[in-house]
Amino acid sequence: MTTIFRKSGSPYWWAAFFTAEGKRRYLSTKKRVKVEAIVVGTEWEKRARKAMPKDDEKRQRLLRLLENAADLAMKGTLSEASAQTILSQMVEVSTGESLRQVSIADWMREWVAEKKGSKSNGTFVRYEGVIEAFLTSLPPSKKNQPLAALAVSDIRHFRDSLISGGRAAATANVAVKILRGPLNVARRQGLLPNNPAEAVDMVTSDAMEKGVFTPADVAKLLAAADEEWKGLILAGFYTGARLGDLTNLKRKDYDAERLSLRFGQAKTKRFIEIPIHPEFQKWLIRRPPGKPEDPVFPSFCGKSISGVSGLSMRFKALMEKAGIKVAITAKAGEKGVPDHPSRSIPSATPSTPPWPTPAFPRNSANSSPATHPRPSTTATPTQNWKPCEKRSSPFLHPWSHSKL
Repeated sequence: MTTIFRKSGSPYWWAAFFTAEGKRRYLSTKKRVKVEAIVVGTEWEKRARKAMPKDDEKRQRLLRLLENAADLAMKGTLSEASAQTILSQMVEVSTGESLRQVSIADWMREWVAEKKGSKSNGTFVRYEGVIEAFLTSLPPSKKNQPLAALAVSDIRHFRDSLISGGRAAATANVAVKILRGPLNVARRQGLLPNNPAEAVDMVTSDAMEKGVFTPADVAKLLAAADEEWKGLILAGFYTGARLGDLTNLKRKDYDAERLSLRFGQAKTKRFIEIPIHPEFQKWLIRRPPGKPEDPVFPSFCGKSISGVSGLSMRFKALMEKAGIKVAITAKAGEKGVPDHPSRSIPSATPSTPPWPTPAFPRNSANSSPATHPRPSTTATPTQNWKPCEKRSSPFLHPWSHSKL
């Protein structure tokens, strides 16, 4: 690029440009008007470029870019943004393609968006929460900087902020591990020389053990609960199923003949069949008539488990009402971080139940497992399992079903 400048003692504008030999040349344009001098200087540079061999022209363009960077550095105005621009221009001269530049925020959100279809909804929500919490921890100007500007200190600051905010060490470690995912992809694609999250150590602390509900605890919960909560507590206590799977149950998932529940697990995308305990069966029988597609727990179906108003926090309130000590594993209400009681319905099954586990019925007193086999507990893959309010007959049972 031709440089036009004034020379002391001369009434004319001067031009500086590279010759065909690659040397920097300074000539007077004999023009007193700058615009006219630019035209002259540009024409000189065009002639010099035509006289250059092709390889020499590329070399000179690269040298000019380096000279531009040096000039900015000497003036103290070489910012990170201008350095990235010059580097991108050099890559374009060398390869014909511009340097790919993506911001920290765009890359992180692009990565988590790709996980929406490949992970369960719960996993996707957890990933999304960690990514958004991490971006929030960055200064506003930093999140829009190129991905290469991300430093180890940024990851460490996020980890430490979780700890200081009341999170457990295990929660902070999981967050760091999640951040390693998008940064590893960026490293493999050549956008980063290394993964800054891998340089952040895991936090060590004493593990926190979840409590187990005793039969006495369950009795207190049932006394404090309304009718629908009673059913959900009994279901969790006697099946050990995940809270989200139980709240999405439909009436047709109950087999009155075989006294079992057969449903798809949202996390594993697989079917399971669980025998029904007599106490939970009594609750099911008391339910008013309905259609097979109706949810077993209409007040809870499709509701979020986490969050300030999620079912986990509502269960915590029920525990407090029942007079059961509650310990919270994490600060409640912040997206991306678990916020639930340290004891939960899926972990409530006691080692010695107060009632015997029911046997599966037979066709007759003389029937054998061969004629009416016990339902298998082996999980089988689901087919396009969706949340309660959106699914339509995903469970194709080989048995007939009775209305509750």
